Amino acid sequence: MFNLYDFYYSYAKQHDHFVQFSHEKSGTVWMQTMVTQIGQIPTFSLVMQNTPLHPGAYIITHLDDQIKLLDNVKYILIVRDPRDCIPSFNKMNIKNQLLTNEVWSNRQHISDQCKKWESYFTCGLLEKDIIIIQYERLCLYPLETLNKVVVHLEIPIMRSVESVVLEYDMDGGRGKEIKNPDWSYYNIHCNKWQQEKRLPDWYNNYIYSLIGDTMLHYGYQRNGHSKNLVLK
Repeated sequence: MFNLYDFYYSYAKQHDHFVQFSHEKSGTVWMQTMVTQIGQIPTFSLVMQNTPLHPGAYIITHLDDQIKLLDNVKYILIVRDPRDCIPSFNKMNIKNQLLTNEVWSNRQHISDQCKKWESYFTCGLLEKDIIIIQYERLCLYPLETLNKVVVHLEIPIMRSVESVVLEYDMDGGRGKEIKNPDWSYYNIHCNKWQQEKRLPDWYNNYIYSLIGDTMLHYGYQRNGHSKNLVLK
């Protein structure tokens, strides 16, 4: 039986790759689309599992038990406030009828998602050749953030970062210019958990009791995201 992961790892021994990790609903496809357009490099998904693998491919994936970390790879880790990841992920699954509205008050489900979110920082990924990108900072400083990613990957700039951001943002186009910092865009896509009326009253405190130390380390304070934090 064909195993996609075995195929990838055998191929990766012969070619260098770029691998982007993120929890679900953390800008996975958004980042991948923009970076591959800037560098005009092929893409491959261990998430969607429907694209051909090419030398030097940009690979997107979520963490699972089959993932092996390699040394000849440049990694990107996108970090998003888990309080926004969980309801966004739940909405996606509810739409696909995989979950019900009970997830909004299901402590076990929320706990499982919190453990998965935190596992990205404990699996050995931070010891690799990696750049950590905050989803919130990508929304607030798209040009600055994408330029850092391009420098980290050492890819040629085949299209300007600004033209790609204008074309491939999540809302289908920002307009004729990008403000940096872009507070209006940040306010639309970040700290959404604070406006989500379906979340139970205990939601924030419960998540913070589980993974608060890790959240605070990456700039996610109990009362909201720390907008001025700069990661490596």
